[in-house]
Amino acid sequence: MQKSASKADGDLSFASHATQVIARLRSAFADVLDPLPVSRLSRRSQLAEVLGIDRTLAWKISKFIEGNDPFAAARVLPGSAGVNIFLRAASRCHAPRASIEAARKAFQDFRALIQVHAGDRKSFGMMLAGYVRENAARADMEHRKQAFQANSYLWGVQAATQLDTYLVNGSANEDLLDVAVIRGFVNLRRIRPHVPWRIARLYSVNDVGELRTSFAREPLDPSAPSQPGGADLPLLSQFCSKLLPRFQRVSGPRGAVEYELAEAPVGNTASHTCMIGETVRGIGSRYRAERDWQFVVRARMRTPCEASIFDLIIHRELFGRITPHVELFSELFAAELDCHYEESDRLPVHEGVRYLGCGPEVVRTPEVPRYTRLIEYAFERLGWDGRQFDVYRVRLQFPVVPSAVLLKHPLASRA
Repeated sequence: MQKSASKADGDLSFASHATQVIARLRSAFADVLDPLPVSRLSRRSQLAEVLGIDRTLAWKISKFIEGNDPFAAARVLPGSAGVNIFLRAASRCHAPRASIEAARKAFQDFRALIQVHAGDRKSFGMMLAGYVRENAARADMEHRKQAFQANSYLWGVQAATQLDTYLVNGSANEDLLDVAVIRGFVNLRRIRPHVPWRIARLYSVNDVGELRTSFAREPLDPSAPSQPGGADLPLLSQFCSKLLPRFQRVSGPRGAVEYELAEAPVGNTASHTCMIGETVRGIGSRYRAERDWQFVVRARMRTPCEASIFDLIIHRELFGRITPHVELFSELFAAELDCHYEESDRLPVHEGVRYLGCGPEVVRTPEVPRYTRLIEYAFERLGWDGRQFDVYRVRLQFPVVPSAVLLKHPLASRA
């Protein structure tokens, strides 16, 4: 927990205070090494040999001194024991006593910095991660992976991959769009027993957050076998595991449709892959309107998963070659179905949208087995020519839960 800061320290923001203290410590460590033979060597490879210290410790000291980004450098700085080993070794190699003492004082200031702003080294590391300029994505990934592992236990469920795919074409009403939605999980498994889990929710909103529930849903596979308690679950049965647990349809808020997976045994022996697919006709506007000024599709992250594959597969004649913009928002404070996000909900996203090409063959990924065949099947059921569709993808590793990934493209006014 954060401890009380002195008034002098409190007058400095974390970033300013940290920048000053880290700079002084880096300079002090460099002054310790400069008179030694190591200053004329490749420090990272030979510092350990010259000082007689562990190679990992030598690498951390060198990285701390030489790194271009002070916030990133401070994240690898050894703790008190490692710093003491380094300074004692430098003293044995006849580093100037004044430089050693100055380095010890600078390190004491660094420890005080941690106590003032964070209270402990782990919290301090997380605070630093928000300011790193180099490898910010790597810093985020470390924490997202840890969150995945913790959430898997807390929620009692996890998946290898979450798939969200939108296939978009023109509608019979040329002002509207037809959308086929494929969602599912690869290797979904329970971590704790007695855990039911909602796997999908279907609804639509316009750009001002108004809910639309009057559209008709059509299963991509009308021949899918009935499920006890959920006869209308739009399973894509040939792309699911052979033995699936029981599903049921439940009524969500404000007319939304939700599908819930019943309790199942724990572990790999009861893991399964489940895909569902539906088509909705005339669900969205093709042209800019008073309440619709951008084309938006979203993937909502509710299940801890190692990877999310989010694909937009859109007929090229609708908007031409597009450059969708990706945004990531927290849903901790979102209303039940309100899709209006505040700026304070925005989360950093380092991943971008990749254009993969056109046609079903470009969607292939090892994270979704038989994915190419799944998309081919969808086009066959829809009667659409897949060769006319462009594919755009966002792949997130260890996505934040709960959050929403949005792909956006501005709508043009009707000519």
